[in-house]
Amino acid sequence: MNNQQQTGKAEKVASKLINKLALTELELANREVDIDELNARIQQLTQVNQQLKSQQNKSAEEKEAA
Repeated sequence: MNNQQQTGKAEKVASKLINKLALTELELANREVDIDELNARIQQLTQVNQQLKSQQNKSAEEKEAA
């Protein structure tokens, strides 16, 4: 195998590794977006849950007062 063939083969291997790394980084970025969306949804649900508990407590207090 001459130098040109070795260089060509090395470039192909390097290109494959770069593509694999880029794909891995994209997958990680997608997971981060998913996690951010899930965290936002959890915050929304927590707020709604707190509001519901507050309403339930209010209803219970009104029943006791009646």
